Amino acid sequence: MLSLRSRSVSSAAVLLAAGAFTFGCTDTKRRTTFVEDPERGRFDVWVTDAPPQLDRLRQVNVFFERVDAIGFVDTATEATTIDVPFILAPEDTPTQVDLLPLRGGQRQLVGSGNVPRGTYQTFRVYFSEVEVIYNTTFGDETFSTGNGRLTVSGAEQEGELYVFELTAPDGAVMIEPGQVVPLLVDVDLFESLDVTGDATAPTAMTFTPTARLRRLDGPTGTGSISGQVRSDRGTPTEFGDDAPVENAIIQLQRQADEEIVASTKTDGAGVYVIEGLAPGAYTMIVSAEGVTAQELQVNVNEGQRTTQDVVLAETPTEPTEPTEPTDPNGTPNNGAQQ
Repeated sequence: MLSLRSRSVSSAAVLLAAGAFTFGCTDTKRRTTFVEDPERGRFDVWVTDAPPQLDRLRQVNVFFERVDAIGFVDTATEATTIDVPFILAPEDTPTQVDLLPLRGGQRQLVGSGNVPRGTYQTFRVYFSEVEVIYNTTFGDETFSTGNGRLTVSGAEQEGELYVFELTAPDGAVMIEPGQVVPLLVDVDLFESLDVTGDATAPTAMTFTPTARLRRLDGPTGTGSISGQVRSDRGTPTEFGDDAPVENAIIQLQRQADEEIVASTKTDGAGVYVIEGLAPGAYTMIVSAEGVTAQELQVNVNEGQRTTQDVVLAETPTEPTEPTEPTDPNGTPNNGAQQ
């Protein structure tokens, strides 16, 4: 198997099961009808992605079905555990998201859902199908769960759906009636998709959903970071003396615990954007093919966008040792006349 990178699936703590109950279930998929409700808060769910380093990918479609928000509600006497499924779209159909274009600050609204006032610690994301369109030596081919050429790993299967868990940012999200909390599911496709066999003509694929959950607001506000990655190689363009680097990998590591909290890739102009970041100090790791990786220290401030441009140096080519010429018989020839 050709693995894009070693990986681990983002997971939450053990589910709070005691006393759990659901709201507004309508069918076996536990979807609910989305209506505006001033007595409840609302989650808006967005999706973004860090695309993988496979130039032959054409589309990576994930069909999202619903999200369960799991936490508790404080009552006059005790904290009651709740498990609230909410619909992602007004129609009773899955929301199809092509993950590939979602980079450089691009994101897609998957849907919204009303939830009771409470504190939510875990979110379970459900999807029904994954479809990858890939350019092989024989032309574009489809690998999907439907045709059996793609399997899902690292996710539970509940009936016809697959589910993976995400921990709430900072461990918990509190929501009040009338409040809207935007959540960003940051899928790391770079770590989620594996190809079996030759990359030019794979025999199968495996999708292991790997994602992080961030808020696009935050209890006290969040910040963002953006910039352009350039290199000292190539031909200068209208962007300046240094050439922009497309598909550079940006990883953001929280300095407090060295955890990677976000990742993305640059677009055709070398531009990247990462949103929904808690204020604090981060290490930004930037890498790309043919240039030397670089680490930078950056600070994110509440309610502000930090601009961090990066210029990468071309990786020097290792010199090769000269070899002595040989005569037709394979004997080293040091230039002496016989």
